[in-house]
Amino acid sequence: YYLMDIFTIPANLGGFPALSIPFGFSKGLPVGVQIMGKRFDDSKVLRVGRAVEKSSPYNENGRFPMAEVTR
Repeated sequence: YYLMDIFTIPANLGGFPALSIPFGFSKGLPVGVQIMGKRFDDSKVLRVGRAVEKSSPYNENGRFPMAEVTR
């Protein structure tokens, strides 16, 4: 499971506020954006995250579509 957390380690160890937001699809696969801020600047990270969510062309009715699973 270590490799799944590879992108969260700097934020976790440094105490930086961070979040990951779905931001659409590339070649049918979901992609996201990670936002990190200064220590104790959680509210700014959340505000930026909300602005990014609203600006995404994939944001429909406040919800992101699910990726299609094909077999």
